Amino acid sequence: MFSYKRFSEQFKINLFQNAFRHGMFLLIVCLGLIIIHYRFFHSGAPSHQDLFDSAGFVLCLMSIINSIDVFSKLRRTDSGIQYMMMPANTLEKYSAAWLYSTLFTFLVYLVAYYIIHFLSISVGNMITGYGASYQSMDLSRLWELFTGTMFVQSIYFLGSVYYRKNPFVKTTAVVFGCIVVISIISSYILKLYLENSGINFNSSGFTWNITTNNNLMLDLPGSDFSTNLVEILKVILYLIPFGCWTAAFFKLKKLEI
Repeated sequence: MFSYKRFSEQFKINLFQNAFRHGMFLLIVCLGLIIIHYRFFHSGAPSHQDLFDSAGFVLCLMSIINSIDVFSKLRRTDSGIQYMMMPANTLEKYSAAWLYSTLFTFLVYLVAYYIIHFLSISVGNMITGYGASYQSMDLSRLWELFTGTMFVQSIYFLGSVYYRKNPFVKTTAVVFGCIVVISIISSYILKLYLENSGINFNSSGFTWNITTNNNLMLDLPGSDFSTNLVEILKVILYLIPFGCWTAAFFKLKKLEI
């Protein structure tokens, strides 16, 4: 039976064991964000979009690091045995590790980003007199940032359970290999689709025999199919994190057996 007390104890263990390491990473991240804001005020055409992009990069990077670290004990025999013998069942250990590396990580680094952002804008406006606005991400942007972070986190979370040695390197290699394979298959499918839509490929590129407006994809035959395909791919991308999290749970359960 799931015990919230044991779950909270497992979460505290994850928090305290990784506090120094992840605290140092957070400090480095904050210094990096200060430098990015410094460049923001000294660039010819400052854009808040660059600052938002830096937040996305930071969150994805830290979610990878935290996801790799939550199961670091499994990479050594002695610490792995201690981890298995801890007074908590698989679901409690898994839930604590999942919460720490997903929602907790996202909120901590997002709050840290906004603190640095507002302080840097305030100090920068005082020193330069530029008058930059305190822009923040809208809900749609935050949702994209959250889903993107969870997508990346889920993959490395699974890798941290599945690979005993060098989980980051091995998971990254698998991701890179999948990207290459998917790119090749997608290019082949796109080529077939365009050829069937009146586009002729040749050695120097391709030409099309369509004389309509510039919105090519909407005017091509089968555009409804392409629209449906895009929607299907979106659903698949949203389901991948849940698939990785589920696979990680059963892998951890198997290890404890």
